[in-house]
Amino acid sequence: TPSDAWLARHRFGHMHSPSKLRRYLREHDAALAARSSESDLRWAGSYQRRSPHALINVLWARQLEAAERRRKSSSLYTRNIRAALEAGRDSLEEERRRERGELTAELAPPRPPSASPPQLEPFPPF
Repeated sequence: TPSDAWLARHRFGHMHSPSKLRRYLREHDAALAARSSESDLRWAGSYQRRSPHALINVLWARQLEAAERRRKSSSLYTRNIRAALEAGRDSLEEERRRERGELTAELAPPRPPSASPPQLEPFPPF
């Protein structure tokens, strides 16, 4: 994740800084904000922005600004960070490696039937 200063200058299309994510958490879930480290926020913030397939968004700034007025970013990020942290970094990183074929059947521990990746809320369409 880039530095806070870089993220402040290059807002759209990039992850929010951990300090901004912490402000979002304080607004909606003070207990989660208090127990989450900067490392947790960097990881969970980046995790929710990942995609199993590469993609490029080609949108004008005015389109992004219109979308921002339709959603409550602080609430969306808080729910997704909570879901990622509750699922656990080790579990989700293992799932990521499995998705990308980095774990072979011999090396990958079996996934319990009840274990599945958290359902992160997608960003709404424009």
